[in-house]
Amino acid sequence: MNLKISIIVPVYKVEPYINQCIDSILAQSYKNFEVILVDDGSPDQCPCICDDYANKDSRIKVVHKMNGGLSSARNAGIDIASGDYIAFIDSDDYWDDTDAIKKCVDVCETKMPDVILYGFKKFYQTTDRNKTIQMGLPSDLYGKEVGLRLLLEHNVFVTSACNKLVNSKLLKERSVRFVENQLSEDIEYCAQLILNAHTFVAINEYFYVYRQQNASSISANVGVKNLSDIAGVLQKYAAKGKVGNCSNSEALLNYMALQYVLWVVLSNSVVISEQLAFFYEMKKLWWLIDYAWCPYVKKVKMFKYLGFSIVRKLLFVYYKKKRG
Repeated sequence: MNLKISIIVPVYKVEPYINQCIDSILAQSYKNFEVILVDDGSPDQCPCICDDYANKDSRIKVVHKMNGGLSSARNAGIDIASGDYIAFIDSDDYWDDTDAIKKCVDVCETKMPDVILYGFKKFYQTTDRNKTIQMGLPSDLYGKEVGLRLLLEHNVFVTSACNKLVNSKLLKERSVRFVENQLSEDIEYCAQLILNAHTFVAINEYFYVYRQQNASSISANVGVKNLSDIAGVLQKYAAKGKVGNCSNSEALLNYMALQYVLWVVLSNSVVISEQLAFFYEMKKLWWLIDYAWCPYVKKVKMFKYLGFSIVRKLLFVYYKKKRG
């Protein structure tokens, strides 16, 4: 078996970082891959840089399109991907292990899971240091098929498209896509994976490096639009999970409970006049706190009796204290 891996890289205003990203892929010891660079109408030299790489390596495809946002760029990559599995890398991030793909493929060839999960590091530019974000899964479960409950209980199924290698048939045949014009798009993407994937394997590897404190990063700052989009996703998938018509409905509700707690915390970041529109609808989802597989939700559930408004304020105080 010689699995082909498609690596999709959305590109927009990352001229200082894109070379490091692409070079980290081309340095891989496993060679059967394609790189899909999606130039999302970048106004800097990134389009030319992408074309230069494609002229030097036949495994690189470049898509030039009008600016449509991160979801649009990722979807454009999925549409032309020809690999057996698909991975995503944001163009200001990189891999720091030349065996990254090989370690995933070794698992794919024996298990053929729908989704492989791997760890990541945060790279802080101000200190020029990496911080590994540990996954707490028991060591004897890495490399084996694991249920969603264990992944959520041990904080392994995190909300990111970039720490997952996904079977391309799942994305294409089940029409799993990123919702365009939506911020925090990874929340809904991961919810779709929960509803459509059947087998999950986590590997104890931490090769994805996520750049922090980068003003031109693809990641957006939290604002009203961001909170509004997350609220819509919460309402949509809480309703889907409550119907309970799929095998992973309970897992979906527990995943959404974690997103709900995070939303409650982040809602403090916008001014009061902009918050009021959210509160009435979001209070209706307070029942999600009962779905407490995730350790963070379990802690919040202990204070559920205090009610939405008080817990929201307490969470914000805790969040500020933790961030220093």
